[in-house]
Amino acid sequence: MPDFLGENWKQKQAHYFIDKASVEKVRSNLAMNNITYQMRDVNPQLFKVRRKRRDLNGVVTINDVNNRYLSYDEQMQFLNTLSQQYPEDVKLQKLGNSYEGRALTAVRIGDDGSNKPIVWIDAGVHAREWISYNVALYLVYTIVTQPAYRDLLNSVQLIVVPNTNPDGYEYSRTNDRMWRKTRSRFSNSRCGGADANRNYPFFWGTQGVSHHQCSEIYCGSRPQSEPEVLALTNAIQREETRIKGYIALHSYGQEILYPWGHTMHTYPSDVKDLIRVGKAMAKAIKAVNNTDYNVVNSGDGLYPAAGASDDWAKSRGIKYSYTIELSPVDDYTGFVLPEERINQVCREAFQAIQVLMIEVKTMFGIRSVTSSASSAQSSLLLKHMRSTISRGFGRG
Repeated sequence: MPDFLGENWKQKQAHYFIDKASVEKVRSNLAMNNITYQMRDVNPQLFKVRRKRRDLNGVVTINDVNNRYLSYDEQMQFLNTLSQQYPEDVKLQKLGNSYEGRALTAVRIGDDGSNKPIVWIDAGVHAREWISYNVALYLVYTIVTQPAYRDLLNSVQLIVVPNTNPDGYEYSRTNDRMWRKTRSRFSNSRCGGADANRNYPFFWGTQGVSHHQCSEIYCGSRPQSEPEVLALTNAIQREETRIKGYIALHSYGQEILYPWGHTMHTYPSDVKDLIRVGKAMAKAIKAVNNTDYNVVNSGDGLYPAAGASDDWAKSRGIKYSYTIELSPVDDYTGFVLPEERINQVCREAFQAIQVLMIEVKTMFGIRSVTSSASSAQSSLLLKHMRSTISRGFGRG
């Protein structure tokens, strides 16, 4: 199977990488099936990692998050600085280690020891999707440093895992910009790594996966074979009765995807709620800079893919479970989103996540009596969402 990059739902296109040796075979197959296509030779310079000298001893600030892609060490430095500046609000928790020994760090925000519901956000399971890491870091900084969100955090706890595939991410920064998988090694193969988003233990190994180790969608030797996935699933299961919202941040395609994704034309019993909140998130994104996101079922959107994190999270009883495919939507830009567009995408995604947090607060949150302006704003936003959003079923 070729390397699937993403889809442009506006133009009804799908984008793939193929190697030069396969070009004629692919041409023949597409023509035989009357499929309209375009091919172009990709300029390798497009994917070349730009080397910039950085003062690694300098403090990493929100200005860095907004304007450039950080190394894993810089990401962790940024989080450590925040935890020191806001020790009552930001708690760092080590969930486990990657295959190469890097820490998987969760940021616990608003963890006051109470039993309030949790919204869980994780990012970067696919190494080349760099914008997802910055969105997660921006989310952590903004919701902690802005007093307007204090009331929301009094009712809902937020857990963010900004980098769920640190080995793959660093490899994409230093060796192969288009690297997607983890970096686990196999003694019997020249290829390494698995697609961690095919490695979750829900309908594992069935549709939309490969059992060949060199494939970009290799699902691993068994469910949770990847230490990163094992650490994440263990952490979520420890608190799954309280987790009411889950978002996996990916790129690209400008889509908000809801389960089920392991098959087609099959939906959870509460699919209307998933679509309603998904459309509210898309509306909030559009309000920032008029960017359109499509709300669609994961399996129906292109093809089924089993063993994904959003399906697994929903199977564990988490009410609202989504994958957000961030900007862009065009295949020329693809995963290599220019750094000057980082801040806009971060601001858009933040609004979508805030919508989910408000929904969880309304449905499950601990009530608190407050006269703050932030409480009034949250209530007004939710009222506006519910009065304006269509309750249709979308493409499903």
